[in-house]
Amino acid sequence: SSVIPNLNCCNTGYNIKIPNKKSIKLSIIVDANKIPVAEHVGPSNSVDSKLIIKPVNRLRRSIRSIKLVGDLGYLANMDVKNRLKKKKIIMVTGFRKNMKNRRNSKINKKLLLKRYVVEHAFSNIKRRFKRLSIAIDRDSNTYYQWFNIIKTTLMYEHMNK
Repeated sequence: SSVIPNLNCCNTGYNIKIPNKKSIKLSIIVDANKIPVAEHVGPSNSVDSKLIIKPVNRLRRSIRSIKLVGDLGYLANMDVKNRLKKKKIIMVTGFRKNMKNRRNSKINKKLLLKRYVVEHAFSNIKRRFKRLSIAIDRDSNTYYQWFNIIKTTLMYEHMNK
């Protein structure tokens, strides 16, 4: 998830880091090629672990289990992890220092090292498409539709490489 400054949008929250500044939160799931697969636009004062449910519902169903790599913000809500397990989705996160008897497998450790892919995807989207770096729309649905157009552009560029 990434916090986007908000100028006019109605579906908004207040930024935690900067008091009295309105913003929205863009949550995306990307593949290994840094292409957004699923997304959700919501208020910025929501917890990341609760916002992941809507993008997960947009993912295509597969027979195998899916592993999502997230930061420590996704550790907060065990209810969300249980919902994801029912859908055959495993959330891979690091562990806090004060957590005892927690170990990640070697495969999960390698996946956590690939977390930079998500950060690169966000920086690429915000750098290349200034339209998404600030929410200037009156309706969050318009911002969401702009994101879908840009997602299609990124997919097209990747296919033509």
